[in-house]
Amino acid sequence: MTPLSRVRVFLDSSILVAATLSSTGGSFRLCRESRAGNLTTYINQYVQMEVREVISRKYFTNLNKLDLLFEWSKINIVSNPKPSRVKKISNLINLEDAPILAGALDNKADFLITLDRKDFLTPKLKKFSLPTIIVTPQEFFQQYWK
Repeated sequence: MTPLSRVRVFLDSSILVAATLSSTGGSFRLCRESRAGNLTTYINQYVQMEVREVISRKYFTNLNKLDLLFEWSKINIVSNPKPSRVKKISNLINLEDAPILAGALDNKADFLITLDRKDFLTPKLKKFSLPTIIVTPQEFFQQYWK
């Protein structure tokens, strides 16, 4: 079995929004485990921009918490996937979320962790045998964290 520190986890923007708003849930725990070196976590520039936009629009007073979270949690920020890859992935998921799924797949993430059940945890995506497992933080810690 792969040591957890070698498990590659790609975080959806919903995870970082939740982690910015609360230090007690599974989303923040993912950031804490990343900081401790127990997980290797990734986001792409698209996720970073989306999180910043959501926090700025809905939770402006927490914007500086977001900056501290990025620095503190040791999340790796990678380049965005190529537009052709995003277009291809948009056959599986809506165009807004395609850069996130493409980012997880391009970075060979073992897991894509999200709170967005409506768009990511769909029968359509489950039908495809993706190499990346898509789960919520709760599912990740209950089923895969040992």
